[in-house]
Amino acid sequence: MLIQQLVNGLTLGAVYTLIALSFSLVMGILGVLNLAIAELFMLGGYFGFAVVLA
Repeated sequence: MLIQQLVNGLTLGAVYTLIALSFSLVMGILGVLNLAIAELFMLGGYFGFAVVLA
């Protein structure tokens, strides 16, 4: 149980890190925070959830 929670925490932390990194890259290049990239993360979450359920 502890190992599973540790893996879950590391996975969620990695996802948060990737989202923050993409936002900072877009902000650094464009100079404007483009929140439309959140659609891609949402679609990725839906597709990932569908794969887990299948």
